[in-house]
Amino acid sequence: MMAGHYLIAQRWRPFFLTTEKAVKKIVAWICIPNLPVELYNHRFLWRVGSTLGHMLKIDCTM
Repeated sequence: MMAGHYLIAQRWRPFFLTTEKAVKKIVAWICIPNLPVELYNHRFLWRVGSTLGHMLKIDCTM
C-alpha cells in the first residue's frame, strides 16, 4: 500500500489502456498470527493456502 491505497503493478504491453480498471489476479502475502509452532510445517501451510487460492510460495522465515 502507498499512502493508504493499494498499488497495482502490471506487465507492460503495447496499447494498454490506463482507464481499464479490471483486476484479474492479485498476489497476497498472508500472515497467520499466533500459529502454534507444531502447525508451522510445509504440508499444513500449503493446505491452508490452497484453500484460499493458487499457492506460489511459502515463506519459511519465522
